[in-house]
Amino acid sequence: MLKKLLKKSIFALFPVLALCYMIFVFGPTEIFFVNHSEFGFIFKEFFGLMVAVCVIVTLVVTIILAFLPEKIMRILSAIISGIDIAGYLQVMFMNKNLDLLGLNPDGYKADTGASVIGIIVWLALIVLMVVIAVKSRNASVHKIIPGIPAFLLAIQLAAIVSLIAGGDEECFERDPGAWYMSGEKQMMVSDKDNIIIFILDYFSNTYVDKMLAEYPNAIDYLHDFTYYDNDECVYMGTIPSIAHMLSGCEVDAAQPMDEWFNDIWFSEKTTKFFDAVHDHGYEINFYTPDSNILRGNNDVRIFEGLFDNLSNQGEEPVIDKKLMITTMSKCSAYRFAPEILKPLFYTGYEEYVSIVKYKTVNKEHIIPDFYNRMIRDGIIIDPDSSHSLCAIQHLNGAHSWDIGADCQPKENASLEETCKGNMTMMEEYLNQLKAIGKYDDSTIIITSDHGSDEEPQIIFYIKYPGETHDQMQVNHAPISHCELIPTIVKAVGADNSYFGPSIDEIPEDEPRLRSYFWHTEDKSYPKIMNIFTGSQAYMNVYYRFDYTGDFDDLRESIASGPDEIIPMYDTYN
Repeated sequence: MLKKLLKKSIFALFPVLALCYMIFVFGPTEIFFVNHSEFGFIFKEFFGLMVAVCVIVTLVVTIILAFLPEKIMRILSAIISGIDIAGYLQVMFMNKNLDLLGLNPDGYKADTGASVIGIIVWLALIVLMVVIAVKSRNASVHKIIPGIPAFLLAIQLAAIVSLIAGGDEECFERDPGAWYMSGEKQMMVSDKDNIIIFILDYFSNTYVDKMLAEYPNAIDYLHDFTYYDNDECVYMGTIPSIAHMLSGCEVDAAQPMDEWFNDIWFSEKTTKFFDAVHDHGYEINFYTPDSNILRGNNDVRIFEGLFDNLSNQGEEPVIDKKLMITTMSKCSAYRFAPEILKPLFYTGYEEYVSIVKYKTVNKEHIIPDFYNRMIRDGIIIDPDSSHSLCAIQHLNGAHSWDIGADCQPKENASLEETCKGNMTMMEEYLNQLKAIGKYDDSTIIITSDHGSDEEPQIIFYIKYPGETHDQMQVNHAPISHCELIPTIVKAVGADNSYFGPSIDEIPEDEPRLRSYFWHTEDKSYPKIMNIFTGSQAYMNVYYRFDYTGDFDDLRESIASGPDEIIPMYDTYN
């Protein structure tokens, strides 16, 4: 009996081990090394745990199979073997333009053609292995069932050694003296003057109408604000939009992005902007989970003299190990799965940026996390209010549709619920400002870095100090992110003429030519490199759309095709 169990266990072991290894070890490890700059943990903090999960699951499944009747055990082992082979081929040859970092707010949309091909390939391989298990009388042929997975396992064991040997130093050691943008004062405001800017990621102004159809009172609390409903984001994508918003520098697509990032923060326009704000007694703090959206691969000290929450006073991270295991496993399964099943494993950006937390280093980026911390700790006045404050809060906004109207996490939430959750958070923030007496005398801006590809105009609400209304004002002026810097400069009391007009200096009826740059793929142009992963990327051009008027005019411009196609030197997506 024992000998038979051992024989059955050995037969089942390699198909099960290969599958577990690909899902729990090799997949997460490859994803980590390719995208390590996006994760807050290092190799030793996740690899051993993933190996342990692999071993435990392998042993449990193998033992279960060994106790099943032989025929059933062989059929199930054959199915797993077919999955091993199909998954390997999926990763190596069938995945195309895969968004591994969860940047799409409504998840992964399976391509119909790729889904059909995938189903055929996967079913054919699984059926083939089952036929071998059931029909073949040749014991040597049966060895194919564990043999091929064993071969794939050997290939990927060698590959993982290569991955580890070639990993960058920062993959293995956390520099205790590394510089970062601190979140220590994220929930503080100054006892002096404040300019508070919320950048709610991926928030088209068309989302507001959709939200109000379901939640008609969602923005009643913004009655003191003016809503600019004709605001152009200029650049699609968090990169380069926020860098453009805060530097005022246009993108040079022909230049390597890291060089562009370096150049803009030392440009005359950027220097004059930060000097104007600082010279008028303001501290400038920027809160985002990863400052590489502003700097690419440049060192964070590129911001010295610009942002004031730069620090190197690090601390040990708190790692949510359960979330790390589940998130990395989901990312791996998403990559491994056939096209039609990928939506089940799609992992949003907000999941992996929540794995590692710090007390001071950490910046809340996820809307419910920001809201709950605000409820728990409150918005307070900085006890060291020696300066006025310009605080820029970059939060995930409507980037992931997983927020309920009550601003708590909710799986499969609608766009309308997510937007209402954002507004619930904003209302609480403003109420807390009122409670500490810092609402009336603050300049408050609520905007976004970009909208969706074909709905790129974005929200822009502003309240100046002392401004009150019975109901929110609406302004149709054709503004854009190009006016953010002059608006801030004017708000601190400086002369903004060098930087251009502020939003309130643009007439509503001005026939203003604006341009929208859509970051996309054009197969007529060569593939280029992703600056973060070093691998081939697919977003290789900007489409420029010119228009005069409002969103309807922009929609017509998009429908007519780009006014210019601008090839990129390299890219970030």
